[in-house]
Amino acid sequence: MGHRVARAIGILAVIAGAAVGTLPATAQTTPTDGKTLRVGTPALAPTRGNVFSTFGLPSMYSWYAMFDPLTVMDLSGRAQPALAVAWKNTSPTTWEFKLREGVTFSNGEPLNALAVIDTINWLQSPEGNAKGASIAARVKFITRTRAIDATTVELTTEKPDPIVPNLIGIMLVVPSKAWRDAGIEGFTTNPVGTGPYRQVTWTGDKAEFTAFTQSWRKPKIANLLLAELPEQATRVQALQSGQIDVMLQLTANNLDTVRKMGGVVDINLAPDVLSLAFTQVNAKEGVDVTPYKDRRVRQALNHAVDKQAIEKSIMADGAMGKVASQGMPSTGVGYNPSLKPYPYDPALARKMLSEAGYDNKLSFKVEIVEGGNFDLYQQVALDLAKVGVTMTVIPSTFATRLKNMRDILWESAVWQYNWNVAPAMDGITAMYNHSCNKAGKPYLCDAVQQKMIDQISVELDPAKRLSMLQELVKLQRDEAVNLFLFENTDVNALSPKVKNFKFINRYIAYHDIELAD
Repeated sequence: MGHRVARAIGILAVIAGAAVGTLPATAQTTPTDGKTLRVGTPALAPTRGNVFSTFGLPSMYSWYAMFDPLTVMDLSGRAQPALAVAWKNTSPTTWEFKLREGVTFSNGEPLNALAVIDTINWLQSPEGNAKGASIAARVKFITRTRAIDATTVELTTEKPDPIVPNLIGIMLVVPSKAWRDAGIEGFTTNPVGTGPYRQVTWTGDKAEFTAFTQSWRKPKIANLLLAELPEQATRVQALQSGQIDVMLQLTANNLDTVRKMGGVVDINLAPDVLSLAFTQVNAKEGVDVTPYKDRRVRQALNHAVDKQAIEKSIMADGAMGKVASQGMPSTGVGYNPSLKPYPYDPALARKMLSEAGYDNKLSFKVEIVEGGNFDLYQQVALDLAKVGVTMTVIPSTFATRLKNMRDILWESAVWQYNWNVAPAMDGITAMYNHSCNKAGKPYLCDAVQQKMIDQISVELDPAKRLSMLQELVKLQRDEAVNLFLFENTDVNALSPKVKNFKFINRYIAYHDIELAD
């Protein structure tokens, strides 16, 4: 029996008899239903309670149970209240945020202006830049913080920035004293937040939480169990046998299985576009990026993949994703509706590769996180083989991916990377990852594109800014900076017992979920 299979069976056995541990008497204020919501996820947050190490999935599955940002985004990309209930632009470079009153962290500390300011200050410290680089890079726009009163924070930016309420939503707020006393290592093990649940135990592949009913997002279910089940087949089996109530990240080959067993398939527009990135700078030593500096090569690879055929088959007639015309998802501000996908033309792809001097000479490996879209990337590899390009798909872990992505440590110049507008839901945030602004080391740093990004970042006129952003999206599409594949959907599977499951821009509203008898 393989290690992964044995581990999964062990986890399922634990889930079947799950009972969340007991907290000290001061924390025993859970709902009276005594129920446990059991969630099967491809991975838990690899950095546990260090909420500044990265953003996006799968970490947010864990963190939104315990923590809150100042704002969250709705489906139209507008900032909505969370820990902040109101905000205003008091000058071109200052924003005032009014905090929700009466909110406490699960250790009893109050949410106040100091907690927000201390969180920002730590991120902008040398330690924050080293240990929370992913989020630190996204709050560099803040040059000064000031507490106007206990529940009002003023943020000053270096330049005018029209989307500060969106951008600040990427930062989860931590309590000043607990963070200071425990340090990042201690806090990572014993996190404290304002969310609906608080951690009880987190051991290996299993994290147990109990309700924090003083939370401003009071939960309806007493306990929460998150189980790491990397293999999708294992998650489907667990849902079918009633060992979990929610299965995160369902792919096309199991859609019918879930429906036939009476499960509920929950499909949502996703804030990202699946793509393959072409490294042009900062490659790992020994990796040749020369071919991918040639636009003809990048365009050829876009023409070489039959995305329409993949959409009908692997992507389940678009249920799992639609052919992308650009890096910007349609859910993000900046999407350019005038653009069309690269047409499938293998003959043209071969011609362009030959003209560039790379006829039958390109070969690379692409790492895909376990539980990801293996079928999709294997089909991409088959299509590329038809034009003389060898792409080998190999499994990886999320932790490895995180490290490689930050400092461009891939073994090949081509690697899997998504255009992600979450959580700000504004196109400029996706552009940062595909520009000189990327946290860690950039893989692409073009002077023309960077100038456009810098101009868009300070443009306060919404209509003009949108036009400029769409122009940049078109340029990057025409330059084929990535092999654009599919505008993604997020597909999860639920037991019929699960009610009020909301998955909006990858934010799980754990506090709204109910379990029927």
